[in-house]
Amino acid sequence: MLVKRIWKKADETTKANKDRLYLNIWDGGSIIYERLSDGTERSWKVLDREATSTGFIETLLELPAYVTPAEVVWKEAVPVFRLPNGTLQIPGWTIGEMRSKGDSGHFFSS
Repeated sequence: MLVKRIWKKADETTKANKDRLYLNIWDGGSIIYERLSDGTERSWKVLDREATSTGFIETLLELPAYVTPAEVVWKEAVPVFRLPNGTLQIPGWTIGEMRSKGDSGHFFSS
């Protein structure tokens, strides 16, 4: 599955949200492993990152969950908030996703 994540700088992050989760990220540069506090896991190969005037766009290819970075360059745990319009917020960023045609799944859906 191919995913485009659209990252936009956010002046303020939602504080009150009953759907608050934590996202653990292990970034190895070209491979990223993500795990939500609800146990959902995903691994991605980074195909492209493009700067925009408001943030950046990542093009990601989903990998089997057992594919993880061999060397972690960056590791972080951040709170994640689901917004009613389907986008997500982490501190400082609003993240929207565009999925490949025919894919009905969503990493952050319940």
